[in-house]
Amino acid sequence: MYGLFRRCQRDGTWHRIFTALQAWADAKELITWDLNADSAIVRAHQHTAGAREKRSSNRNRLAVSPAGRTTTG
Repeated sequence: MYGLFRRCQRDGTWHRIFTALQAWADAKELITWDLNADSAIVRAHQHTAGAREKRSSNRNRLAVSPAGRTTTG
């Protein structure tokens, strides 16, 4: 039985039956076609949206690095 079902599924028999029944029911106005739209807004995190990372500007950096510890030889 399963083999017959799969064969009909693969060759498109079930799809044709469903389409024919749907067309028949629609012609008899037995189907109510409703459209639902969701108005919810979902916002992504700024990094998900491709925003650049906020980095400190070069103006805030020292022009010369501070002197480190001196070593004596």
